[in-house]
Amino acid sequence: MRRHLSGTRLTLACFCVLAYIFAGQVQANSIPINLTRCNDGIVLFSVSDMTVNGTVLLSYERGIEVSFNPACKSEYFRINSSTSEIVLTSNLTKYCNPTIDCTILCKQDADYRMPLLISITRNAPYTMEFNKTVYIASIRELTPETAILPSFRNQLNIRECNEGSLISSPSFYIIKSTKPDWFTTKQTTTAGIIFSTSLVDYEQLNGTTEVLMTILGEQTLDTSSTTLKAYTNLAVTIIDVDDMNPVFTEDVYHLNITEGNVGLSGNPFKTNPPIHAYDGDRGINDTIIYSIEDYMKSNFSVNNISGEIFVLEELDADEGRDLYVVTIKATQQSNTYRTATSTLSLSVIDIDDNPPIFSPNNYNCNITEHSAVGQLICKVTATDKDKGQYGHFTYELENGNAVDIDPISGYIKVLDSHMLDREKESSMIFKVIAKSFDGSKTDKANVTINLIDINDNSPVFSQSSYNFSVQNINIGDYVGKISAFDLDSGENQKLNYTRGMCLSNIGVCTGESMKCHFPFLIDPESGNITLNGCTAGCIYSTLVSVCDSSHYFSRMCSTTLLVIRVEDSLALPILNR
Repeated sequence: MRRHLSGTRLTLACFCVLAYIFAGQVQANSIPINLTRCNDGIVLFSVSDMTVNGTVLLSYERGIEVSFNPACKSEYFRINSSTSEIVLTSNLTKYCNPTIDCTILCKQDADYRMPLLISITRNAPYTMEFNKTVYIASIRELTPETAILPSFRNQLNIRECNEGSLISSPSFYIIKSTKPDWFTTKQTTTAGIIFSTSLVDYEQLNGTTEVLMTILGEQTLDTSSTTLKAYTNLAVTIIDVDDMNPVFTEDVYHLNITEGNVGLSGNPFKTNPPIHAYDGDRGINDTIIYSIEDYMKSNFSVNNISGEIFVLEELDADEGRDLYVVTIKATQQSNTYRTATSTLSLSVIDIDDNPPIFSPNNYNCNITEHSAVGQLICKVTATDKDKGQYGHFTYELENGNAVDIDPISGYIKVLDSHMLDREKESSMIFKVIAKSFDGSKTDKANVTINLIDINDNSPVFSQSSYNFSVQNINIGDYVGKISAFDLDSGENQKLNYTRGMCLSNIGVCTGESMKCHFPFLIDPESGNITLNGCTAGCIYSTLVSVCDSSHYFSRMCSTTLLVIRVEDSLALPILNR
């Protein structure tokens, strides 16, 4: 569309002509015009549209009363009666008629109606503006390329009533945008239409819902080839659509629960950080419903609104499971196809709730008496179902000074070798205590240590010496008995008697005069003494040894004196025929 503005363009900023028709004279003067008297003449002058407000257009002599008829453009002029002046009160750039016609009511010695004709000279530069400073539009995200506003083309106006016409269609440009790639203009016959692109995505707005743009409109005039520019703003509201799943704030949430704590009071457990998911479509912000995958529903439940966790059964870290991995599901309330999952890592914290237990709780151990200090005797074993530090416990002896126990391993060893004396005490019975980490829980086991004999005692004769007196006996008859005992046991207690060296014979022994002779037998096992052919009237003495039956190198022996007196009436030996 081409637009024409009428008027005469003048180069003078301010010029006026005053004519008194009846006087037959035309006098031109710069404003203000001076009216000296009222008459029937016409007041005619020109004024530039660039004349500033407050400029005096006409002054009149004192004593003259001036007023406007109702047809005058009183919004542009004002009569100041105190100064006798007509003053410009409004800029004439938007007054688009070429003249202002009105009548002055002039009163002096009579009343006169004086026509007033003001010619508007157009000197102001061209300017252009949009109808609005801000335009509003909206569009759904992810909409294919589409126009979001009617053309801006009919929204531009020339602000001043200048000469000239538009020689081309206006052009429009997006010169600034908070999302430059989302919108564009097309310079076509429908120039000025704003188009969206497929990149419009609500989730990329980062907390706002609008895209703000500054639009430039340009127009070239045919009279001067001057390019006029105007600016406006466009705010496009992006409408969110349900194209996003819920989003959890964390990939993994953590919860530590003390074993045995099932929240019987009904209080839920809060994870760290708290379980929370939100609708990925912030503009929709649908309510999120939480749930737990089916395979864990017997152990745990979740508050479907708050995400707080409930434990449905007692968890025991000592039974071999101290970590549960639970899948938490978030579902949009109004669109159950929109879901997301996250992981809850639930650790069961062990406490010292189990005592150490001996297995078995009775031990029988054997060790050779008088074993060296530090010699291992046996090992006791206890177990604690608790884990970590709470699974640690220590051993200690309740009684017994002869042995000691390693508090960690449970090995029992010799502490005092001298106290391990089988001849005094063949076995030792004492208790071992296993104490829990904090000492509050214990268990006991009975330990019996059996002392194995060694050959550490010599045989001892029941008498320091033996004296027998016999008469009237025959060969093979019993004379007497020597005896000894040994505190050792077993093989170490078996004794063997042997006659040692013959010491002397006192008196006359038949056939054995002056020769040491001992006509008696000593049984090596029983120590019984029998006659084996002796003569009367003699006293026989000899040494007798008793030895235990241990190995040769560890054998121990004792010796005593045996004296046998044979009376004279002793019968002669009976010889075998």
